[in-house]
Amino acid sequence: MAKQTVNLGSSANDGTGDPLRTAFDKINDNFDEIYGASATGTNIDISGNKITSTDTNGNLVLDTNGTGVVIVDLSTKLRLDAHTDHAVLYMDADGDVSHDARMTWNATTGTLAVEDLSIHASTISSTTTNESITLDPAGTGHVAIASDLRPTDDAQKSLGSATKQWLTIFGGTITASTSVSAGHTLHNPGTAPASPTNGMIYYDSTAHKFKGRANGAWVDLH
Repeated sequence: MAKQTVNLGSSANDGTGDPLRTAFDKINDNFDEIYGASATGTNIDISGNKITSTDTNGNLVLDTNGTGVVIVDLSTKLRLDAHTDHAVLYMDADGDVSHDARMTWNATTGTLAVEDLSIHASTISSTTTNESITLDPAGTGHVAIASDLRPTDDAQKSLGSATKQWLTIFGGTITASTSVSAGHTLHNPGTAPASPTNGMIYYDSTAHKFKGRANGAWVDLH
């Protein structure tokens, strides 16, 4: 219905305007249309405290003017209806805000979980049983440690393993436990380590001899 305008006449009380009944009928019709219509425009509907799009798959756009911003009062809560508990919100390549169960923040415990890693206070842990944590710098980068490197338990952890050995360990001083029960095993390949430097020691498991690098050559130590 088009807006109906009450005819006021040419001047006051000249009898040319709409009769009172006609005038108020127009007013009622206008109000009925306003109350029955959706919000300004025809693509959204406001019911109670809910705003919805009347178009199938239609977006709701909050578009400020100039440098204006959309402000959400977080003095109470901002809630996502469909969600994953504790999921961290992120923005994808399209600018859509989303969340993923593989990245969560538990405010109660103060724990951030990303894939199979858990970060709590100053501790980084693997959440999968017997899974290793890999630090993998790109290219020629390296892992830099700005403090002492210590095990959590005394004489219980190893640096390297029988199948994953360090090629070279550089140090000004190397101190090992004097306890007989602690046990110390030198690098024991069948051939000399590659790229040797003076001062290196290894056990030749083929010749069954301890050997040391001195003056650019390997020499038997016994």
